[in-house]
Amino acid sequence: MSKDYYKTLGVDKNASTEEIKKAYKKLAIKYHPDKNKGDKTAEEKFKEINEAHHVLSNPEKRSSYDQFGTADFSQGGGGFDSSKGFSSGGWSSFGNEDFSDIFDMFFGGGRKREKRGNDIEIIMPLSFEESVFGVEKEISYSVLDKCPLCQGKGGENPRTCSRCGGSGKIAKTTRTVLGSFSQTTICPECKGKGRVPEKKCRECGGTGKTRQKKKLKVKIPAGVTNNSSVRIVGGGEAGDDRNGDLYLRIKVEPHREFKRRNYDIFSEKEISFTEAVLGDKIDINTLHGPVKMGIPAGTPSHTEFRLKGKGAPHPNGKARGDHYVLVKIKVPKKLSKEEKEILKKLKGDNF
Repeated sequence: MSKDYYKTLGVDKNASTEEIKKAYKKLAIKYHPDKNKGDKTAEEKFKEINEAHHVLSNPEKRSSYDQFGTADFSQGGGGFDSSKGFSSGGWSSFGNEDFSDIFDMFFGGGRKREKRGNDIEIIMPLSFEESVFGVEKEISYSVLDKCPLCQGKGGENPRTCSRCGGSGKIAKTTRTVLGSFSQTTICPECKGKGRVPEKKCRECGGTGKTRQKKKLKVKIPAGVTNNSSVRIVGGGEAGDDRNGDLYLRIKVEPHREFKRRNYDIFSEKEISFTEAVLGDKIDINTLHGPVKMGIPAGTPSHTEFRLKGKGAPHPNGKARGDHYVLVKIKVPKKLSKEEKEILKKLKGDNF
């Protein structure tokens, strides 16, 4: 019958270690055999309290117990001794089990899983303009791919695997806290294929894979950002069933004039004192070419203007960011006598 250790100690499942300890001490004093001589019920209760405390006071055992609810672990091939804990083959051996093996026994162990090659990543440097508008480039990289000599077969004259008899699977018996279970796994000799080459390939040594140089033409979409990734499906290492993917990690080189934040572009422009006071139309460089931007009369220094739609395009191609221009008033270091007189006059007029 299943045992509820939390109920035995009278604590909540979220109880702390200290709360469990206090509850145990209280009950142990109440049902201790020295205090209840000849009382068989108290003696059995005392054993149950010790058993519950033994499990719940141990973080590892408690964690594993919580995963399996209130199951009676003494059915796993060993017993509980109130002084020594679970015996060999029972709970104490559970901590050494491979959890993935245990779960495989219940949830389809032995299924042939798709064997996909590893993904790889390489750095892709781009100029500022290339990241904004997109570009097509040819890349060269080293990758573990199917052996060109044996076409990934690993050798010649394939024969039935002697280890699994051609089934591609082998049976394995594992003892766990829940008992002994038979498990079917993929044969490590033939990797589940059921056949192995009689003569190994001289190029790959029977692995079916060699390191090779690859060249690819790749399209980088418009609007990619620094540290973003572009995925090339099937560009990674070879697997028994299909290749992994190649990820291009984008590194955008800085621009001498522009800066970028998401899809918006930022730049600065110096204007003269008279342009700021009287207003004017000035030339602004953008990634989409030069444009005229109006400066209203009385513009203070460090005013930011927005050029709508002159930023970087979104990868979906449906929108663009904006271009923001920060204007700074250029203060001349040297003035002519005439210019000084004019400024003095303006100063006197509280200009």
